[in-house]
Amino acid sequence: MQDPGDSVVGKMFQPHDQRFKAMMGSVLSPLGQLELERAVHVAPTRIDVAFEPRPGAHAPELGTLARMAQMGPCLLEYYSQTVRLHHVERCLRKQMEYAHERRVTAERQGDGEPAPPRLWILSIGRPRKVLSRYEARAMEGWPAGFWQTRAVDRAHVVVLRELPRTPETLPLRLLARGRALQQAMEELAALPTTHLLRQRAKPILVAFQPLIVQDLERHGDMNALEKAQSLYEEWNRKAETRGEARGEARGEARGLTQGRQEGVRATLIRLAEQRFGPLPEDAQARIEQADLATLDVWTGRLLSAASLDELLD
Repeated sequence: MQDPGDSVVGKMFQPHDQRFKAMMGSVLSPLGQLELERAVHVAPTRIDVAFEPRPGAHAPELGTLARMAQMGPCLLEYYSQTVRLHHVERCLRKQMEYAHERRVTAERQGDGEPAPPRLWILSIGRPRKVLSRYEARAMEGWPAGFWQTRAVDRAHVVVLRELPRTPETLPLRLLARGRALQQAMEELAALPTTHLLRQRAKPILVAFQPLIVQDLERHGDMNALEKAQSLYEEWNRKAETRGEARGEARGEARGLTQGRQEGVRATLIRLAEQRFGPLPEDAQARIEQADLATLDVWTGRLLSAASLDELLD
């Protein structure tokens, strides 16, 4: 039985999955080209993030995340719980399909053999059965929490809860949950305002404040919840009292709204086409011109609408 969380619609409505993609879209863009929810032919699923490094791009502030990205083309698959065996099997199929597509494209364009894509599976907790099944070993020269599979080439597992609290792992720990995320947020807040990671990650954390606070409440970690709320209050207070911070906040807010709007629009178009076929020009134009609130309403109707007209009513 297919896990609904890996279907196109299921993945779309998982808020932590969306937080991961938003964070990667913001943080990794200086290093290369990436595609969010990259379609592959293994229906009905999508790659969370497909990344192609840009030659000569460097971002040492991104620590181990930059190191991962600079190892070559890769897929990043994120699981907001502990990854399970059937999840990994699905990820490996995506990796194989994506590698095949890259080879076909290179042959069509007359290019040389492309580098095979690496697979990075990001798991909140340690997946003991997965590590055992794929004969994983700790990656030499990497922080704790990084695992290399023996049974499959170019496939890795990163256990977010096991990453040490060091500056180089901070970009990845911002993808964690609970206390680990709250601690990473405090470390981010302590960085200079000009730091690349702070500039790119803070807007995502602000945008997902309700999700993060709700998650801490659900897990009953009141100490972490109080610290996270205090941090958000501090960020909001500074944005209200400092002219420079207000400008920064407005810029962040505009960027977040525009980025989320484009992401919701693209997702809505893809899913509407999958349900109702190619969109007529007038429907495409309505979606392109709609504001974020309208796009959210239409997205919420995707599962219940019986026709395109009903969806965009």
